[in-house]
Amino acid sequence: MMKPGLKAIARVAGLTMLAAFGLAILQGMLSDDGLLTTAAEEGGKDGLAGMLWSRSLTHWGTIIIGLVGVVAFYLLLVPINRLLAMVATLLKLAAVVATGFTLYHTGGMRGTLLKEGGGSDLVSIAEAVIAYDFDTFHYGLIATSVAAAISFALFFHSRMIPRWLAGYGVLASVGAAIGASAIYVAPPLSDLMFPAYAAFNGLAYVSLMLWLIIAGVNLDHWTPQQGRSV
Repeated sequence: MMKPGLKAIARVAGLTMLAAFGLAILQGMLSDDGLLTTAAEEGGKDGLAGMLWSRSLTHWGTIIIGLVGVVAFYLLLVPINRLLAMVATLLKLAAVVATGFTLYHTGGMRGTLLKEGGGSDLVSIAEAVIAYDFDTFHYGLIATSVAAAISFALFFHSRMIPRWLAGYGVLASVGAAIGASAIYVAPPLSDLMFPAYAAFNGLAYVSLMLWLIIAGVNLDHWTPQQGRSV
Protein backbone atom coordinates (compact mmCIF):
# COMPACT_ATOMS: atom_id res chain seq x y z
CA MET A 1 0.00 0.00 0.00
CA MET A 2 1.30 3.48 -0.91
CA LYS A 3 2.27 5.89 1.85
CA PRO A 4 -0.52 8.44 1.14
CA GLY A 5 -3.03 5.60 1.48
CA LEU A 6 -1.67 4.62 4.90
CA LYS A 7 -1.81 8.22 6.08
CA ALA A 8 -5.46 8.46 5.03
CA ILE A 9 -6.29 5.16 6.72
CA ALA A 10 -4.59 6.40 9.90
CA ARG A 11 -6.86 9.43 9.98
CA VAL A 12 -9.93 7.25 9.39
CA ALA A 13 -8.83 5.06 12.31
CA GLY A 14 -8.44 8.15 14.49
CA LEU A 15 -11.86 9.43 13.49
CA THR A 16 -13.48 6.10 14.39
CA MET A 17 -11.83 6.39 17.81
CA LEU A 18 -13.24 9.91 18.15
CA ALA A 19 -16.72 8.71 17.12
CA ALA A 20 -16.60 5.83 19.62
CA PHE A 21 -15.43 8.21 22.34
CA GLY A 22 -18.26 10.63 21.59
CA LEU A 23 -20.80 7.83 21.50
CA ALA A 24 -19.66 6.59 24.92
CA ILE A 25 -20.15 10.10 26.32
CA LEU A 26 -23.58 10.30 24.69
CA GLN A 27 -24.62 7.00 26.22
CA GLY A 28 -23.48 8.24 29.61
CA MET A 29 -25.61 11.35 29.20
CA LEU A 30 -28.71 9.58 27.91
CA SER A 31 -28.84 6.18 29.55
CA ASP A 32 -26.11 5.48 32.09
CA ASP A 33 -26.69 3.03 34.92
CA GLY A 34 -27.95 5.69 37.32
CA LEU A 35 -30.47 7.04 34.82
CA LEU A 36 -31.61 3.52 34.01
CA THR A 37 -32.26 2.78 37.69
CA THR A 38 -34.07 6.10 38.12
CA ALA A 39 -36.25 5.37 35.10
CA ALA A 40 -37.16 1.99 36.59
CA GLU A 41 -38.05 3.53 39.95
CA GLU A 42 -39.76 6.71 38.82
CA GLY A 43 -40.47 6.62 35.10
CA GLY A 44 -42.61 3.51 34.95
CA LYS A 45 -42.78 1.09 32.06
CA ASP A 46 -42.65 3.74 29.33
CA GLY A 47 -39.72 5.54 30.91
CA LEU A 48 -37.66 2.37 31.25
CA ALA A 49 -38.58 1.18 27.76
CA GLY A 50 -37.44 4.51 26.32
CA MET A 51 -34.17 4.29 28.22
CA LEU A 52 -33.55 0.76 26.94
CA TRP A 53 -34.30 1.92 23.40
CA SER A 54 -31.69 4.69 23.80
CA ARG A 55 -29.17 2.11 24.96
CA SER A 56 -29.94 -0.10 21.98
CA LEU A 57 -29.35 2.77 19.57
CA THR A 58 -25.97 3.58 21.10
CA HIS A 59 -25.06 -0.13 20.97
CA TRP A 60 -25.91 -0.19 17.27
CA GLY A 61 -23.72 2.86 16.76
CA THR A 62 -20.89 1.26 18.71
CA ILE A 63 -21.07 -1.88 16.57
CA ILE A 64 -21.05 0.03 13.27
CA ILE A 65 -18.21 2.34 14.33
CA GLY A 66 -16.34 -0.61 15.80
CA LEU A 67 -16.47 -2.55 12.53
CA VAL A 68 -15.17 0.43 10.56
CA GLY A 69 -12.39 0.86 13.11
CA VAL A 70 -11.48 -2.83 12.93
CA VAL A 71 -11.03 -2.60 9.16
CA ALA A 72 -9.09 0.67 9.35
CA PHE A 73 -6.65 -0.60 11.98
CA TYR A 74 -6.17 -3.89 10.16
CA LEU A 75 -5.24 -2.07 6.97
CA LEU A 76 -2.92 0.17 8.95
CA LEU A 77 -1.16 -2.64 10.81
CA VAL A 78 -1.07 -5.47 8.28
CA PRO A 79 1.90 -4.02 6.32
CA ILE A 80 3.93 -4.16 9.55
CA ASN A 81 3.14 -7.74 10.51
CA ARG A 82 0.29 -9.74 9.01
CA LEU A 83 0.01 -12.33 11.80
CA LEU A 84 -0.04 -9.86 14.70
CA ALA A 85 -2.39 -7.57 12.79
CA MET A 86 -4.77 -10.50 12.38
CA VAL A 87 -4.57 -11.36 16.09
CA ALA A 88 -5.32 -7.75 17.05
CA THR A 89 -8.19 -7.67 14.54
CA LEU A 90 -9.77 -10.84 15.92
CA LEU A 91 -9.58 -9.45 19.46
CA LYS A 92 -11.23 -6.20 18.33
CA LEU A 93 -13.91 -8.24 16.59
CA ALA A 94 -14.48 -10.16 19.82
CA ALA A 95 -15.20 -6.85 21.55
CA VAL A 96 -17.67 -5.92 18.80
CA VAL A 97 -19.35 -9.31 19.23
CA ALA A 98 -19.60 -8.63 22.99
CA THR A 99 -21.44 -5.41 22.19
CA GLY A 100 -23.71 -7.41 19.90
CA PHE A 101 -24.61 -9.72 22.78
CA THR A 102 -25.31 -6.65 24.89
CA LEU A 103 -27.61 -5.30 22.19
CA TYR A 104 -29.42 -8.62 21.94
CA HIS A 105 -29.88 -8.85 25.71
CA THR A 106 -31.09 -5.26 26.01
CA GLY A 107 -33.58 -5.83 23.21
CA GLY A 108 -34.81 -9.01 24.89
CA MET A 109 -35.32 -7.26 28.22
CA ARG A 110 -37.18 -4.43 26.50
CA GLY A 111 -39.36 -6.98 24.72
CA THR A 112 -40.14 -8.65 28.06
CA LEU A 113 -41.03 -5.28 29.53
CA LEU A 114 -43.39 -4.36 26.70
CA LYS A 115 -44.97 -7.83 26.67
CA GLU A 116 -45.60 -8.13 30.38
CA GLY A 117 -46.33 -4.46 30.97
CA GLY A 118 -47.26 -3.54 34.50
CA GLY A 119 -46.62 -7.05 35.73
CA SER A 120 -42.88 -6.65 35.24
CA ASP A 121 -40.51 -5.90 38.07
CA LEU A 122 -38.98 -2.79 36.54
CA VAL A 123 -36.10 -2.52 38.97
CA SER A 124 -35.16 -6.18 38.39
CA ILE A 125 -35.12 -5.59 34.64
CA ALA A 126 -32.90 -2.53 35.03
CA GLU A 127 -30.54 -4.41 37.34
CA ALA A 128 -30.35 -7.35 34.94
CA VAL A 129 -29.43 -5.03 32.07
CA ILE A 130 -26.80 -3.24 34.17
CA ALA A 131 -25.23 -6.52 35.36
CA TYR A 132 -25.10 -7.98 31.85
CA ASP A 133 -23.68 -4.77 30.41
CA PHE A 134 -21.02 -4.71 33.14
CA ASP A 135 -19.76 -8.16 32.20
CA THR A 136 -19.82 -7.69 28.43
CA PHE A 137 -18.14 -4.29 28.78
CA HIS A 138 -15.25 -5.75 30.76
CA TYR A 139 -14.92 -8.79 28.50
CA GLY A 140 -14.70 -6.37 25.60
CA LEU A 141 -12.25 -4.18 27.51
CA ILE A 142 -9.94 -7.14 28.09
CA ALA A 143 -10.00 -8.02 24.39
CA THR A 144 -9.51 -4.46 23.16
CA SER A 145 -6.75 -3.81 25.69
CA VAL A 146 -4.75 -6.82 24.50
CA ALA A 147 -5.39 -5.75 20.90
CA ALA A 148 -4.26 -2.22 21.75
CA ALA A 149 -1.06 -3.54 23.36
CA ILE A 150 -0.28 -5.45 20.15
CA SER A 151 -1.12 -2.41 18.02
CA PHE A 152 1.06 -0.08 20.09
CA ALA A 153 3.90 -2.62 19.94
CA LEU A 154 3.68 -2.69 16.15
CA PHE A 155 3.60 1.10 16.07
CA PHE A 156 6.69 1.12 18.30
CA HIS A 157 8.53 -1.21 15.94
CA SER A 158 7.56 0.70 12.80
CA ARG A 159 7.94 4.14 14.39
CA MET A 160 4.71 5.20 12.68
CA ILE A 161 3.96 7.20 15.81
CA PRO A 162 6.48 8.56 18.34
CA ARG A 163 8.04 5.76 20.33
CA TRP A 164 7.33 7.49 23.64
CA LEU A 165 3.61 7.39 22.79
CA ALA A 166 3.75 3.81 21.52
CA GLY A 167 5.68 2.63 24.58
CA TYR A 168 3.30 4.37 26.94
CA GLY A 169 0.39 2.84 25.05
CA VAL A 170 1.78 -0.68 25.48
CA LEU A 171 2.14 -0.20 29.24
CA ALA A 172 -1.28 1.43 29.64
CA SER A 173 -3.00 -1.26 27.57
CA VAL A 174 -1.37 -4.10 29.47
CA GLY A 175 -2.38 -2.41 32.73
CA ALA A 176 -5.98 -2.11 31.53
CA ALA A 177 -6.07 -5.78 30.50
CA ILE A 178 -4.74 -6.83 33.91
CA GLY A 179 -7.08 -4.50 35.79
CA ALA A 180 -10.17 -5.63 33.88
CA SER A 181 -9.24 -9.31 34.22
CA ALA A 182 -8.59 -8.92 37.94
CA ILE A 183 -12.26 -8.03 38.46
CA TYR A 184 -13.02 -11.73 37.96
CA VAL A 185 -9.89 -13.49 39.21
CA ALA A 186 -8.50 -11.15 41.90
CA PRO A 187 -11.03 -8.47 42.92
CA PRO A 188 -8.75 -6.94 45.59
CA LEU A 189 -6.10 -6.32 42.92
CA SER A 190 -8.69 -4.72 40.67
CA ASP A 191 -9.83 -2.45 43.50
CA LEU A 192 -6.21 -1.48 44.11
CA MET A 193 -5.57 -0.69 40.43
CA PHE A 194 -8.81 1.19 39.79
CA PRO A 195 -9.21 3.99 38.77
CA ALA A 196 -5.51 4.38 37.92
CA TYR A 197 -5.53 1.80 35.11
CA ALA A 198 -8.67 3.32 33.59
CA ALA A 199 -7.15 6.83 33.68
CA PHE A 200 -3.84 5.73 32.12
CA ASN A 201 -5.64 3.70 29.47
CA GLY A 202 -7.98 6.58 28.71
CA LEU A 203 -5.03 8.94 28.30
CA ALA A 204 -3.35 6.50 25.89
CA TYR A 205 -6.60 6.18 23.91
CA VAL A 206 -7.13 9.94 23.61
CA SER A 207 -3.47 10.57 22.79
CA LEU A 208 -3.44 8.01 19.98
CA MET A 209 -6.78 9.28 18.69
CA LEU A 210 -5.59 12.89 18.48
CA TRP A 211 -2.23 11.91 17.01
CA LEU A 212 -3.78 9.86 14.22
CA ILE A 213 -6.32 12.56 13.37
CA ILE A 214 -3.92 15.51 13.47
CA ALA A 215 -0.55 14.05 12.46
CA GLY A 216 -1.47 10.74 10.85
CA VAL A 217 1.46 8.34 10.79
CA ASN A 218 5.14 8.95 10.17
CA LEU A 219 6.44 6.67 7.44
CA ASP A 220 9.91 8.18 7.10
CA HIS A 221 11.53 5.43 9.19
CA TRP A 222 9.50 2.47 7.95
CA THR A 223 9.33 0.39 4.79
CA PRO A 224 7.34 -2.76 3.97
CA GLN A 225 10.63 -4.68 4.06
CA GLN A 226 11.05 -3.74 7.73
CA GLY A 227 7.51 -4.87 8.43
CA ARG A 228 8.10 -8.32 7.01
CA SER A 229 11.12 -8.79 9.25
CA VAL A 230 9.12 -8.54 12.51
